[in-house]
Amino acid sequence: MKNRLFKSIILGCLFFVVLGLGLFFFNDFFTGIMTQPNVLFSLAGYYDGAETPYSYFSPGHIVMIVLTIVLLILSAFLFYRKKHWINKVFVVSSVVVLACALGLFIFSLITGIYNLEWYLPFHICNLFFILLPVCAIFKGRVREFSKDFLVFAGISGCLFATFFMMNTLLFFPAWHIVSVLVWVHHLAIGMVGIYLVASGNYTRYRWANIALILWPLIAVAIAVNYVFGSNFIALNLFNMQAPITWFVPFLGQYVVLIALGIITFLLMMLEVAIAVVARLKRLTLQNIVEWIRDNINANVTDEEVRSKLLKLLTAEEVQFLLETPLENLCNPVFLYANLKRLGSFNRFKIIASKKQKI
Repeated sequence: MKNRLFKSIILGCLFFVVLGLGLFFFNDFFTGIMTQPNVLFSLAGYYDGAETPYSYFSPGHIVMIVLTIVLLILSAFLFYRKKHWINKVFVVSSVVVLACALGLFIFSLITGIYNLEWYLPFHICNLFFILLPVCAIFKGRVREFSKDFLVFAGISGCLFATFFMMNTLLFFPAWHIVSVLVWVHHLAIGMVGIYLVASGNYTRYRWANIALILWPLIAVAIAVNYVFGSNFIALNLFNMQAPITWFVPFLGQYVVLIALGIITFLLMMLEVAIAVVARLKRLTLQNIVEWIRDNINANVTDEEVRSKLLKLLTAEEVQFLLETPLENLCNPVFLYANLKRLGSFNRFKIIASKKQKI
């Protein structure tokens, strides 16, 4: 644990050093990359070049936001402890996101209104076009490595894109076919993230797994933006759109890179916090085990122990202590699971910390 956490922190420090030096020494280069006209973008009569929120927070958009929140909450109940559904979830979600992309492509063929950013996998959320089918086909390490990104990008991407569909709600009504297909895509990836958490399939958090997918994707997006003048991951300064433009006065022209850097740092700190909490829990369990060893032994009769324990604990807790073999009680994993089941962990923690004798 210590070695892994130390490596993660070193990796994070190196990442921020490289990002800072890159922005400092290659400012003109990055500015040139992110100020190209967008040749992938053609929205005919829907787009006049002005930054006009077409339907941000319109009644239709509000309904879409409410539906998203409700469906995500309901999906958490539906997926709760359904670990065995994982293959089906990956297959169905792969079909849904690819169907949405196909629907947008057909819309473009029929109307002549196109935006290749709808279909190419260089947006964070568009990467699910690749990741979900890969996870549906491959298991083991590939799936485990991808879970962190699927949870983080799926849930956060779903919520952010539902509130701010920059490539759709700036130009289309909320319930236009384009807006609906983009919304369904983001709802699907959000539900994948919810499923992995609620089902119990996602149990170990690794911020480095997110960074190792996110930042190579950003590098590729910058390169594609330079060649085509596109606006993948909102990195094209020439094509900045709301709500990105709202934060430029505060964070400057590299608002998106800075925001992603801050998010990466917070993700790293989250892993540190989880490690600290886990360490404290282990120390607490050790204290409880020591208290049990000191007080539950063969030198006193069950009746003596029971009468004294009932002054500190509930009858159910006393029964658990007296009927469970001592070797099991001294097993931290077994002990923690049963104390959580009884809802007694905090009470035992207090008793052990005070070293109360019976």
